[in-house]
Amino acid sequence: MSTFRCCRSQVGAHPGIDGPFVIMDVGPGPLLQVVTVHSLTRSWYLDESPDVVHHCQVFDRLRDAALSEADSRVMIQRIVSES
Repeated sequence: MSTFRCCRSQVGAHPGIDGPFVIMDVGPGPLLQVVTVHSLTRSWYLDESPDVVHHCQVFDRLRDAALSEADSRVMIQRIVSES
């Protein structure tokens, strides 16, 4: 399941400022977690535990800094209506 949540500019330098990444659970049974880190010219696939743990912690901090889904929706609707 995907969700979309926004960070206000007042949050400042948030933990996701380095760029986009995706945490994927792969396979049945005990899942393998893989992180894909994206840049303009390539993507990296990380499956070593320290890398996965680091990105999961970054994701948790981003989730804590972001608006709720409902508040994000309101913010997006306000910005669209102003343009």
